Amino acid sequence: MSHIDTFLFKCAFISYFKKLIAVCICLFLLTQISSCYPLIGYPLRAVNRPLNQHFLGKPAKEPFTELKEIFTPYKDPHPNSRHIWGGYPIQKTFVKHYQAKGTVLYVDINDALIKGWYLAGKSESSKMYKKVAPVDLSIAVGKTGQPENIRNLNIGHEENGLFISYTNAYYSEKEVENIHVIPATPKLTKVLKNLQKYDIVYIEGFLVNWGGTGELSRTKFNTAQYAGQISHQRAGGVETGLCLQLYLTKIIFNGHVYQ
Repeated sequence: MSHIDTFLFKCAFISYFKKLIAVCICLFLLTQISSCYPLIGYPLRAVNRPLNQHFLGKPAKEPFTELKEIFTPYKDPHPNSRHIWGGYPIQKTFVKHYQAKGTVLYVDINDALIKGWYLAGKSESSKMYKKVAPVDLSIAVGKTGQPENIRNLNIGHEENGLFISYTNAYYSEKEVENIHVIPATPKLTKVLKNLQKYDIVYIEGFLVNWGGTGELSRTKFNTAQYAGQISHQRAGGVETGLCLQLYLTKIIFNGHVYQ
């Protein structure tokens, strides 16, 4: 290879390398921005969803056809057991087995690099929460969850809270769940993050009371155990629903199961 050919090769290599870096930066920024504004992330989900289905899922049928949720009593054989979740040592007790088929209202990604850093700040307990429960999934079942009805609801989600307003729509608080999801596997995390509004999804797992250990032992989170359970916390003096803390073991979406 002549000196001229070598020089041209180096120039071409540097040019392609710069383009590759530019593409990576754009993808990173798109991912980070879409964690705050889900609509922006549609192009990424359009690519990721069929890839997840092909490489991570297996064909499966859902256990039931109607939009509903089932709370089944469960006695944890190892209450207050210790585990490593999200890189943190935690203590947990499963309290109910949970199944639901619902329409997605909102998917909020908590552990995106920039967003997670901003929301957690310097609080170690907040950092733990974002890592243990990286995704908030809001769903609706029953009449509220019918896709044609949801399109008439005004839905917002911020700081782990779900906010809904409506005029010409049906709405029942007992048919809406805001779920803080603790995925059992990285595969489930990938699928969760690529769900979007109006998807119909089946989810299954265990409702769990959990908290930190050691210096974070005062940080505890209790789950709702039935539909419409009211939280002791209030927002602007108004009663709020208690969220589900769900250790997720299975998702069925678009005819494929992930677990």
